[in-house]
Amino acid sequence: MFKKISLLVVVVAAISIGFVAVSTQTTYAVAASEWKAGNIIDDALFTDADSMSAAQIQDFLNRMVGTGYYGRIAGQCDTNGLRISELGGGTRAQYGAAHSNPAPFTCLKDFYEVPKTVPGPGIPANNYGGKPIPAGAKSAAQLIWDAAQKYNISPKVLLVKLGTESAGPLTSDDWPFLKQYTYAMGSHCPDSGPGGSANCDSDYAGFSIQISSSAALLRYYLDNMTKPGWPYKKPYQINSIYWNIVESGCGASNVSIENMATAALYTYTPYQPNQAALNNMYGSGDCCSAYGNRNFWRTYNDWFGSTTLPVAIKSSNSPTVYIQSGGYKFAVPTMALLQDYGISSGSIKTLSDAALNAVPTPSVLSDISKSISYLVKSESNTDGDLGSIYLISVGKRYKLKDTQQMADFGFTSDQVRILPYGLIYPIDDGGQLASFISTTTNNVFKVSGGKKRIIFSEALYNSLNTSGKISNLSKSTARLITSGKPISDKPILIKKLTTAVNLYANETYYPITSMQVYSCWGFDGIQNVPLYAIADDSYVGDFGKPQSLKCMVTTNTGQGLLLNGANTYAIPSSYQISGQTLNATTSAIAKNLTVKSNLSRFIKSNNSATVWYIEKGKKRPISSYPNLLLLGYPSTPLSIIDDISISSIATGPNKLGNGQVVKDSKSQVVYSIMDNKRTAYTSAELYLAYGNKWSDIETYDKSFLDSNYPSSGSSVSRYLATDKADVNYLVDDKGCKILTSTILGSHGQSRASLPIYSASYYPRLNITNCQPLLKYVKNQSTSTVYYVENGEKRPFRSWSSLMEHSQQNVEISIISDSTLKLLPTGSTI
Repeated sequence: MFKKISLLVVVVAAISIGFVAVSTQTTYAVAASEWKAGNIIDDALFTDADSMSAAQIQDFLNRMVGTGYYGRIAGQCDTNGLRISELGGGTRAQYGAAHSNPAPFTCLKDFYEVPKTVPGPGIPANNYGGKPIPAGAKSAAQLIWDAAQKYNISPKVLLVKLGTESAGPLTSDDWPFLKQYTYAMGSHCPDSGPGGSANCDSDYAGFSIQISSSAALLRYYLDNMTKPGWPYKKPYQINSIYWNIVESGCGASNVSIENMATAALYTYTPYQPNQAALNNMYGSGDCCSAYGNRNFWRTYNDWFGSTTLPVAIKSSNSPTVYIQSGGYKFAVPTMALLQDYGISSGSIKTLSDAALNAVPTPSVLSDISKSISYLVKSESNTDGDLGSIYLISVGKRYKLKDTQQMADFGFTSDQVRILPYGLIYPIDDGGQLASFISTTTNNVFKVSGGKKRIIFSEALYNSLNTSGKISNLSKSTARLITSGKPISDKPILIKKLTTAVNLYANETYYPITSMQVYSCWGFDGIQNVPLYAIADDSYVGDFGKPQSLKCMVTTNTGQGLLLNGANTYAIPSSYQISGQTLNATTSAIAKNLTVKSNLSRFIKSNNSATVWYIEKGKKRPISSYPNLLLLGYPSTPLSIIDDISISSIATGPNKLGNGQVVKDSKSQVVYSIMDNKRTAYTSAELYLAYGNKWSDIETYDKSFLDSNYPSSGSSVSRYLATDKADVNYLVDDKGCKILTSTILGSHGQSRASLPIYSASYYPRLNITNCQPLLKYVKNQSTSTVYYVENGEKRPFRSWSSLMEHSQQNVEISIISDSTLKLLPTGSTI
């Protein structure tokens, strides 16, 4: 198997020796006591191919160039070699020219190459000397990312291998030679042999294939090391690992390799650091020291944080869970927070009390907190993140920009916990915390002024967040931020989990307390108002004391409406009823509904048989169907409205129609209702003569009748005037009679004193078959004929007297005896 020795490089010895002492920007200085030969890096970190994007790799390379020794300037590439050479010989350009590598120089951050994927003869890399980028060429960052994705190896691992295997090293060199790219990863460069590039397979010369083949080797190791017959370093077993295989006689020691990633590193670089190498972590040890795996472990920690993921532990006698990191244990307040740190509850290891107690908590004399939190910073303001504060959520750390952003999120410095850098930095970098956040429930918010405000509309969100930058938080993290009112540019409906639907318009909530109200406002399809359901009731806030919507409303222009979806009614002002007063915003929504007609005086709901009559600001129940007919139904139709609107109208006494016949429960006197007063019938004959039946009578309490339908002080008359002078009526139980004004006068009646006939007053009186009343009358049961004049009835003595009086063939009207008795009897004719 091909392996690589870390200090055998392919450039001049001065650069090689210098690399032993070169440190990139140190962010987490490790100590010899932290080295664990059997677990150099966790498998999950080793194979995290998505730990960096191509853009993040490029940013890393931009920052790294020039961060080595020799007074280089961070971030600057000495492309033209104008600075004095550290190796003598004048300027760097002069030194390069003398060593077959004239300027310009190409730093790794600016390096491009057409990928070489198939082994073959060695070819020079492209874009050396600042030449134009050829077609198909990719940046070093892209080549590293492509290899990481293809072979499922962390780009951080590839960057560290590049930084520890290449001369210079390439990651920080600000004037690299061409040959430094040729075998940059030491891939297919065996440790045995004459040394230097002479050991390397020329088929694998070139930066792109060095990157891809090293990733392929690591993947090959991982995929095959557990198969039978694997001849190299084996995981989960004790392996003999050399201290140094170049220097003979240095020997080896047994190492219990705990995971596959560590076995892969030992297969790639088959030796371990001795104590001398560990004691001088950033320098040289003794003649038996080797540095490859030490430098990998040290550099990964310096650049990317701890090589071991935090471990969750607890004892069998306590529910308290801790994260173990950097030799300490840190209490975990909630399981949700543990998961936000990227640790599943299923991975918690249960220890004995003694084992748990053996892991110390941070000293009270230190600034380090004893528990983890959502808001954290490292203990130093001069380490790699310069004292940045992070928000931890969904396995990522988001950097807070400044104290203003902390205030915008409603956080305070008291909430920040100080943790070791090695615990914070391994958490995936989520970048700058954005002012827009999303949750795992697919809701998005804008955060400002100490509150998060949910945005439901994708179009509105896109218009507000033109940068597209958004940070994804868990539900538990999102709950830490106080919720404000939603952001909406138009009325919307919001359905919370535990409460009714709310109309939200102009930053005001209007609860919709029933399906009837929801429908009457047309939210079930007529109105173009979208309904949004939220996954967590805490996502919206500031409800205050909202006013529930009603179906009966008064708009801001004073128009009364009974909302009923597509059948909305206008409320006539004469009804003297008014509903919920709307503002301009809600009025505009209500006015979107088309008014079908005026609200009828007759109203009822679908849920009750009761019909009500609206009059003078009250609803009055109609006690019977005959009364409903007397009041004008069905020529006046019913309006079906919601129960809430009906209940909002004050209730009055029962409504009786004109012509309804009533009596009280303690009297036999029967009355007819006329214009909210009652007029008595003086006899049963007259009652029946008006077309009434005994079953028509409705009985009420006397107090109800006296209060609401007082006596008119008069009785129902047999004689009725009309608006026509020669048409008057005699209501007789033998049939209705029409009286001319002359006949009326002969009966002693004054037209001016008679009640006027009205069909509503006498609804059961049929006048269509009324016959003219003559001056000659008789009772059907006797033979006596009378002549009516001057208010008297004069009987004829005999038939001959009648003939003589009439002087013609006489016509006689038959009337009832009760009518005849009303007329006094005069002299006989």
